[in-house]
Formats: sequence, structure tokens, C-alpha cells
Amino acid sequence: QNKRKQHSDAIRSFGEALDLQRGIMGHDHPRVIATLDNLGYSYSKGKNYQQALSCYREMLTAQISNNNNTFTQECCVTLQKQNYMHIKLRDIDGAIDHTKRALAMLYATANQEQQQQHGSSAFSSASSTTTASTTSSNSNSNPVLETTEQILSDLLLKRIKKQRSKKGCGKGCF
Repeated sequence: QNKRKQHSDAIRSFGEALDLQRGIMGHDHPRVIATLDNLGYSYSKGKNYQQALSCYREMLTAQISNNNNTFTQECCVTLQKQNYMHIKLRDIDGAIDHTKRALAMLYATANQEQQQQHGSSAFSSASSTTTASTTSSNSNSNPVLETTEQILSDLLLKRIKKQRSKKGCGKGCF
């Protein structure tokens, strides 16, 4: 019961701090992002996964906005936190959907960067597909893209394992 009280107090304090920070610094300031992270963590420790997910979603949006609409390695960490909350809520499909959206954003950015560097549009449009089997020619030099692709791959494996366990099948079951 004491831990519950501590989480409740932390949530209240972080919520108040967040309101003040937003009023002074705006929604995508690094301190606001850090407070959203702390608030999300407090919610998750209190097993309020839906509220934690909401914090992490807002945090990811602020991180992208704060980095000139670029999905960074920091965003990958937040995406993983978001996906962990989806898994706690037994919503692997939601986690996969959010990861696919992040990949689509990354592929679009990689396409734009390559076109700007080479002055052409020769980059294959197939690389903007967000399936796990698709790998952009930029992923070898883009650690954020590689990390996000790995996150999606891990989620797809979790979904397969979940489906197998529902069917009572082993590795040979499809």
C-alpha cells in the first residue's frame, strides 16, 4: 500500500510539473519530454498502462517535433517504451501498427535525404513499404532505421508466438 501511495504522489507531482512546464516552455521542450517520461514510468509502475501509453505517445510526438520532424535514436527508445505498454495491455497489433508508422516516416526521410544527396529520384519506391522483410538500401548506414526494423521484427515474432500458444501448437504449427 505504501508503494501505491508513492506512485500516486509521484503521478500528482509530475502532472503538476508538466502543466507548469508546458505553460512556460511549450509542449516539445526537453524538460517537458523528461517529465512525460517520468510520468509514464510512474503510471506503468502503478499498473496504469493506458495512461503510461498516452504519456509515451505524447512524448514521442514531442521528440519528433523537437528534432525538426526527424525520428531519432531517442525516439526509438520511446517507441520501445510505448510498445511495452501495448504488450502489457495485450495489444501487440497496436504496437506493430505504431512501429510500422515509425518505419514509414523513417523510409520517407531516407528517401528525401538520398534524393537531396544524389539529386535524383532513383531511390526505389519499394523501400517505402513497411513490411518486416523490406530493407531500405539506407538501413546499413542508418542505425535508427535498423533499430526500428528490429523492433518491428521482434513484435512480429511475439505475435507469432502468441498465435501459436493460442492454438496449442509448437514450432511446426502455422
